[in-house]
Amino acid sequence: MEPQVQRRRELRAALAEVDAQVEGLAKELREIDVALEAITTAASAPPARTPTIKEAVLQVLKERGRGLTSNEILDAINDRFFGGDMERTSLSPQLSRLKNEDKKVVLLGTQYFLAETKDGPASAEPSLLD
Repeated sequence: MEPQVQRRRELRAALAEVDAQVEGLAKELREIDVALEAITTAASAPPARTPTIKEAVLQVLKERGRGLTSNEILDAINDRFFGGDMERTSLSPQLSRLKNEDKKVVLLGTQYFLAETKDGPASAEPSLLD
């Protein structure tokens, strides 16, 4: 019976090794599944859309919560949205449209404010340029 006992020990040891390998492979498989899920989710998400100039202006004015000059607006939207590529000649017509056509901003002195904010032009300090 001694050979059978020995063989049994050998088989248990071999089985323990195989179990460890299976556990390692199962862990690797779970990691790959997580990575594939992340890749699939990222690939199916729509790419972030760059806002229009007018949307960027409105967002910056809303976030700052105060009036900004056109140069301050240009700097802010370039930093936040356009990576420094926006030129003043592209911004000026959009500011005019937001003010004159859309009526979403007002110009008080040299600063643009959101038209609908209660802290906008009505409560702003008057400018010497008015």
